[in-house]
Amino acid sequence: MKRFSIISIHLIFSLTILIGCGEKEDKAILSARKAIVQGDYATAKTAVQKSRANDSKNQEAVYLERLLQLQNSTDTNSWHQTLTNALTHLETLNAEIDAISILEDPDSDELNQQERLIRSRNSISGLFATTLAIAVDEQPSLLSELARRSDSVVVTALLEARKCYQQPVQQSVTQLLQQLHSGTEGINLTILLKNAT
Repeated sequence: MKRFSIISIHLIFSLTILIGCGEKEDKAILSARKAIVQGDYATAKTAVQKSRANDSKNQEAVYLERLLQLQNSTDTNSWHQTLTNALTHLETLNAEIDAISILEDPDSDELNQQERLIRSRNSISGLFATTLAIAVDEQPSLLSELARRSDSVVVTALLEARKCYQQPVQQSVTQLLQQLHSGTEGINLTILLKNAT
């Protein structure tokens, strides 16, 4: 009986260590995501800055910070550069998500990693759509100026944001795509969509 108790204690201790060693998401990023969903951008900025202070290489924090800084910006060049860089990062995330998807029998760690990657992707692309919608409300010509760029980055980014499951993001994407489609400045959304895919 005593031996069974000792073995049980060692087993519980070992499991606790193994569970504690698993990769966990940054609590500041989790707070930032929650604040963004609630539309509390001041709290999101603070949380992102805290995450950056803890880990300056956290790419999600980097792009969330850049997008939050652009929230009230109507500078086309800044938006274009940030979107281009964010899309490059999102391509990497999508490749990692897809690599796990095609595994024959992914283990629980791989599935958890895939979920973290999806949340990160949705966080960045979702914030892009909502902050762009805010900026376009302030400066309606921003959207058409971005769409005129030959690389169609804004359309590609909007299509990426469609993967985000949050209703406000979906509404922002639909609204922005409709504005592009109904623009009277000669922007052909069909051509842009073709170039973006």
